[in-house]
Amino acid sequence: KPADPDGPPVDKISYAAYFAPWDWMLGGGVYIDDLDADYARIMGIFLVVAAGVTAAIFACGFTVGRGGTQPLFQLADAMRRLARGEDEADVPCRERPDEMGEMAEAVEAFKQSGVDRRRLEQAAAAAAHAQAERGQRLESAVAAFRSSIDHETSEVTAASEDILRQASSVVKRSDG
Repeated sequence: KPADPDGPPVDKISYAAYFAPWDWMLGGGVYIDDLDADYARIMGIFLVVAAGVTAAIFACGFTVGRGGTQPLFQLADAMRRLARGEDEADVPCRERPDEMGEMAEAVEAFKQSGVDRRRLEQAAAAAAHAQAERGQRLESAVAAFRSSIDHETSEVTAASEDILRQASSVVKRSDG
């Protein structure tokens, strides 16, 4: 090798071609160890770039994946809270223009129907309670009326018996 004439021999690849119009012979060559060094340097750069691109792809994939799964987790949490009867649970992602927004709107409709159902159940329970109270008041009024009628009937019966006795007494006096 010209840089180290006393060093060990180094393999070389060469090529030569004849250029007829000028009657010239052209040639060139490269040392194989120079090719190996250039190849190693280029491969090192390639591996660093490939590792960087791979890391960027994984980071983007994680970010995109997280962006898709996080709203799902939030919706699932809202649905669990609604199932436990927490009507004040906020339904996230309703403003999104994609499928997540549609799912959130469906969960919101589920929430509203649950709120309406509970309100109707409470109204029905209140109506049943009011009906029961009216029934108790009516039974109390009927019982009071019966008691009053029984008392009046007793007085009328006593007065009738007294009239009968007096009439009997008048009849006995007139016969006798």
